[in-house]
Formats: sequence, C-alpha cells, structure tokens
Amino acid sequence: MRSKALQQLNSDLLAICYDSPASPKINFKKGNRPDGWGFAWYPRDGVGASVLKDPHVEYDMAVATAVQRWDRFRSSIFMCHSGTHRGRSFTDTHPFVRSHAGRDWIFAHNGELGRNLDVTLPLDEGLGFEPVGHTDSEHVLCWLMGQVRAAGARSFADLGWPTVHTWLQRLNELGTLNVIWSDGLHVVAYHDQTGFNALHYLRRLPPPSSTKLESDLLELDVSNSVDENRTLTVVSTRPLSAEPWTQLQPGEMKVISRGQLIQTGERVLPRASVPSTRAGGPTWAQAKPATPRMQAAPPQPASNAMPAPTLPTLGAQKGNSHTYDITHQTVYRYQTAVETSSHTVRLQPVRDLTQDVLEYKLEISPPGAAYSYEDVFGNHVLSFQISQP
Repeated sequence: MRSKALQQLNSDLLAICYDSPASPKINFKKGNRPDGWGFAWYPRDGVGASVLKDPHVEYDMAVATAVQRWDRFRSSIFMCHSGTHRGRSFTDTHPFVRSHAGRDWIFAHNGELGRNLDVTLPLDEGLGFEPVGHTDSEHVLCWLMGQVRAAGARSFADLGWPTVHTWLQRLNELGTLNVIWSDGLHVVAYHDQTGFNALHYLRRLPPPSSTKLESDLLELDVSNSVDENRTLTVVSTRPLSAEPWTQLQPGEMKVISRGQLIQTGERVLPRASVPSTRAGGPTWAQAKPATPRMQAAPPQPASNAMPAPTLPTLGAQKGNSHTYDITHQTVYRYQTAVETSSHTVRLQPVRDLTQDVLEYKLEISPPGAAYSYEDVFGNHVLSFQISQP
C-alpha cells in the first residue's frame, strides 16, 4: 500500500476467524465514515472467496450495506481507510485475492515497501501472477503466490510455518510490513519488525462478556444467538474492546485456524539483503540446516512410563470445587545412545470456564530447544528437540 507515513497510520487491518460458520454484522459509525474499505470472506466451503470493495464509500449504493447480509463464513479479512485515499481506485483497494490450487488466497497489508519493487522484488511471469493495480501490496502478494506455486504447495500447511515466516520477515527488509494473509484454512498475521503501527489479537470463548467489538470507525456485532456460542479469534490494528488484547511483538507471526491459535513465531532472523534473482524466479538466499550426525531412533516408551493423568470432573453445583496437585512423569529408554530426538507433548491442563490452572511446570532432561503453540482443539502443545545423548 503506497501512501505517506501519516496516512498509513489510518489504514486499519481486521481479521476474524471462527471455529464454525458465523454471520456477525459490521456497521460504520455515523459521522466518522472511512474514505474507503474492502472486505473479503470465505463462505461455508472455505475455498472460494467473496470480495466487496468501496474505495469512496458511496452510501447510496447497495454495497454499503452488503456486509450485513453475507452468507455464513468461518474466516474473513477487512481493510478500512480513514480520510487518506480519496483518489484510490477499485483495483488498488484492499484486500487482494489470487487463485491457486483450487482455492482463493486473500491478502491485506499496511506499510510502505518502496517504489522500485520491479527491481528489488522482480516477478517471474512464468509463474502466472501479475498485479492488476499499482500498489506495492498487490505486487508483494503476486511475489508470494509465485513462491507458493514454485514450491509446489497447495496450502500453507504444505509449505510449513517457518517458510512462511521467513518470507514475510525478509520482505520486511524492504520497508514496513503488517500483513493479514489467508488460504481459507488458516489466517496468518504478521507484525512489522520495526514496530510500525501495531497488530493486536483477542481470542473469545463462549459466552462472550460483550456482544460488540468497536473502534471509532466501525462496530462488529456478534449478538446473533448462534454466534454467541462460537469461539473466535480477532486480529486488529487497534483493540476493539476493553478486554485484555495481546499485541504482537515486532517480527512476530501468529497463525489462526478455526478460532484457535495454532502456531506462533518470534523474530529469529538477522537482517537480510534484497532478494537475488535466478532463472527460476525471485528467491532469497537461505541457510540450510546442517545434516545431523546420527538419525534419531523412534522413542520407545518404557514399561514403567506413567499414563497421562485424568483431569477431575468438577461438580455441577456452584461452589463445589476442589484443588488438585497432579504429577506426571514420562521416561524414554533406548537400547543404544541417541543423539537427536524430537518430541511433542500435550500435558498442560486447559484453562476454561469449568477449571483454572493455578500453577504448571514442565521439566525436560536433558534440556533441548522448544517452542509452544495451541492446537485447533485448544490444547497447549509443546514441541522440543533434544540434541545430546
């Protein structure tokens, strides 16, 4: 999105991801209308995207009220411009959509990536993605989709989240970059590594404390009796309620699916140079991981390994609660020394409306590199790799 820095601050990103199809309403507040907006969502099938754009907010047109009458959706992306882009055309209005591998991919961005992307980020015409308009945002989407196609991937899951995170972090080296990107199955949110603007997220479990989320420009109404029972995660440039929103850290990426955070990535890459160009299209020079000296043997549970604990069922009557102290131990033994092994555990109890976790501690011996995330069922997952005998 090309504009002056002051103007960029008034371009709001909003992404909504439900666990099941829902139909909230978006209303623009009277007396504080944006100069333009765009909205894209995935109806029930989660494959084909529907898109509405109004670069001038002409309220006498039916498109101004269409966002209140859409089919039920699971994921959506909304871009709102306030008082900054009166000359914007339909082709240059966010969000942008490209089709690949039998599904639509939606992309929105605020920031400034420079005016020489034809040089710093050349597109390979053989990969079949070219901009229709003149924004750096659409150019970046075409480059990203070219990378997806060149990798032979049909969805984000085929690429792997470290690859997606690497692309976004290195694109960020060209300028400022806040991104919402979706393949219909997942929503990727990335925050600029210099802290430009902001991105916040909120995960809501039923029943919600409030049926509305709002900013000075718009109001998101989730008062539908069915939608109140949905779990949703919202990503927004600005917090939309008094609830405790979490701000993404510079260079951080979040991945959301079915209303759940399933992956988180922190800023781990050093600053990189501009991309190099090869015959096969634009690529980034990437360091390859060293080949391990030994291949990890599959772990075999020891005969005395303790089973996973059974969480207590709380009484149905109000006030009938108990405190439990649970200890669990898992031991692996191998016939020969193993230098490298990978593990994934789900041991942390869930914190929800029926139970609370007062304290949780996990000890791993020998220690290893670890990262955590939340799966689609709301479980806290820890994956770690041990690289010593």
